[in-house]
Parts: sequence; structure tokens; C-alpha cells
Amino acid sequence: MDVDELLMPIIGLQCTLLAVFLVVAFPHTLWVWLSFLLVVIGTVFTIGWAVAPRDSEAG
Repeated sequence: MDVDELLMPIIGLQCTLLAVFLVVAFPHTLWVWLSFLLVVIGTVFTIGWAVAPRDSEAG
């Protein structure tokens, strides 16, 4: 795997971890809504990486 191939799941993981931090650090505030948005963004990045076509050439 190339570093570029791992960029999308890393972004997805970072968004999810930031969302968890925001919910724990600032419960019952507007930051919780931002965390939901971050989870959605992280999910889109991770699913996009999972379904992206792979270069199958061994080279």
C-alpha cells in the first residue's frame, strides 16, 4: 500500500476521533452537532476509500 492510499482512511479516523473528543469534552452543547457532521465526513472518507478501485498491476 502506498501512503496516498492510506490518506482517506486516516482522515476518516481523525474525523471520528475528533468527534468522540468533542462529545466527551463538551456534552450538551452545539459542539455535539459538529461531531455528528464529523462522523458523517469520516464515514464518507472511509467508505470512499473502501469502494475505490485498486490498481491491480504488480509492478
